[in-house]
Order: sequence, then structure tokens, then C-alpha cells
Amino acid sequence: MKYWVFDTETYLIAPGRLAPKLVCLSEMEGASPSLHLPDAGCSKLEEKLRSPDWTIVGHNVAFDIAVCVQHRPKLMPLVWRAYDEGRILDTMIWEKLVCIREGWTKYHPQVGAKPKFSLAALVERYLGHSMEGKQDEDAWRYRYHELDEKPLVEWPSAAKLYALKDAEVTHR
Repeated sequence: MKYWVFDTETYLIAPGRLAPKLVCLSEMEGASPSLHLPDAGCSKLEEKLRSPDWTIVGHNVAFDIAVCVQHRPKLMPLVWRAYDEGRILDTMIWEKLVCIREGWTKYHPQVGAKPKFSLAALVERYLGHSMEGKQDEDAWRYRYHELDEKPLVEWPSAAKLYALKDAEVTHR
């Protein structure tokens, strides 16, 4: 079984917009992450969904899949088939199951507090470092709509690096 890790950057979630517009998809396949605009990113996802050799991995992956299905509705039957085949894994749900198994739902002894399940919390817990740029008011995670429909060559390097980092650390 091969693993393909991906993440999306979108417009912000809003009332009536729980699967917001896709702006880019980052993936980790091989040694370094790659960044794709919506059509190319959904094509990569479709390729992995069609192949029984690939397991698709993400953090809160149901959100990222919903965003891609919103962009390309024909993915829906492929998504359900991959779920039925057990080929979609979620690192957030995995960590929640670990905490339930260990009895750490109210207090996590490694962090000395109630467990948190964000990607940043897991990076801190398992990789031992913090993720920069997640909480700043002007963080790129809140601003990807500004880049919608622009070619990647026109994107600021900070916006590209932010998107690539999520796929890379989820993979690690």
C-alpha cells in the first residue's frame, strides 16, 4: 500500500459554505511537497482515488475531500468507494482514537492538559516544534481567497510555503 498525503487551502468557511471554494491543493508524494491549482490538484486526487494501490491521508481529511468534491462533483462516487475500501485515513481521527484507547480524553499526560487535535498540536506533540504562521491575524490561512485564479508563479513565497508545510508535516 502506498500513501498519498494532501491538504487544501480555501476561501474561509462561512454560514452556508462549509466546503468553501478550493484555491490550491498541496500534496506529499515522494521526498518533497508539491502545490497545485484546483483543476490539477483535483486531477491528482482523482488519480489516487481510482487506484486501489493508494491510501489517501490528511488531517481532517473529510473537509479537504468535501472541498475537492465541491470543485469536481464527479469525484463523489470515487470518494465513497475509497472510504468503503478503507483507503482514506485521517490523522486527526487517528489521534482521537489513540487518546480514547489510552483513556486520555480529559487529560493527556504528555502535554499536561486536555488533548488538542489540531495539526499544530500534533506537530508539537510528535515532531517537537511549533508551526509558525498559524494564528497571526494576517496569516495566509485566512487570505487564500486573495490568490484565487492567480498562477502560482505570481504567489508570494510565504503563501506557497504555508500551503506546502501542511502536507509535509502531515506526512512526517
